[in-house]
Amino acid sequence: MVSQDKLIKVYFLGTPLFGILMSAQGCFVAFGFAKVSIFIAMIKNVVILIPGALILPHFYGVEGVFYAQPLSDMGAIITAGIALIVAVKWIIRKMDNTNIHKITRPPTFRELPVLVVNNHPVAVQTQHQQWKKLRQGRQH
Repeated sequence: MVSQDKLIKVYFLGTPLFGILMSAQGCFVAFGFAKVSIFIAMIKNVVILIPGALILPHFYGVEGVFYAQPLSDMGAIITAGIALIVAVKWIIRKMDNTNIHKITRPPTFRELPVLVVNNHPVAVQTQHQQWKKLRQGRQH
């Protein structure tokens, strides 16, 4: 018979890295890839944990059930890490294909956004213009 202390240590072996898994899943949701986040959760629980809890007891006895948890955590963390690397590379490649890096000058006053108040166009001040007015007001 194995002591409870050893089983608890084995069961919680993957817990320190669980934060990485949760962060990766949060990143996928923030990037707009919620399906990938759900897929990783399904891999952890359905594909690795349940079969591991059913198969490992044949080799390790009751301890096999406890070994299934850290194995599922590690498998999900590896899967999430690979998927996160692929997603970030895809996002960077997508950003490189945009014309965002070709902007070489600040917008002119006519190119600034216009706010319409009571059917009269009012130019929206930039932060620089607001800061300039604020500094001028303090100097007087």
